[in-house]
Amino acid sequence: VKNLKRHYLTRKVVDVLYEEEVTGEVAFGKVLKLKGVGLKVEVDTEAYSMDEVIHQLARLGTVRDITIEDAPLEEVISDIYKRKRGV
Repeated sequence: VKNLKRHYLTRKVVDVLYEEEVTGEVAFGKVLKLKGVGLKVEVDTEAYSMDEVIHQLARLGTVRDITIEDAPLEEVISDIYKRKRGV
């Protein structure tokens, strides 16, 4: 399963909780949610390394908590079928 996710999907969802309200710009992914001290970003790991993403997140403020999620298995399977069909 890990091998499938690593090779077929390059998207991670990063959920960050800061000590203070986030006011900076996010230039390394698609903002899914930004409210107060919370930020959720979708990141293409082929375009940005996780090291770079974490460094940029820290520049936005003091990080209290961070969660990095893989795409759900259903999305992995869907992506495999789409690639095989050429979609």
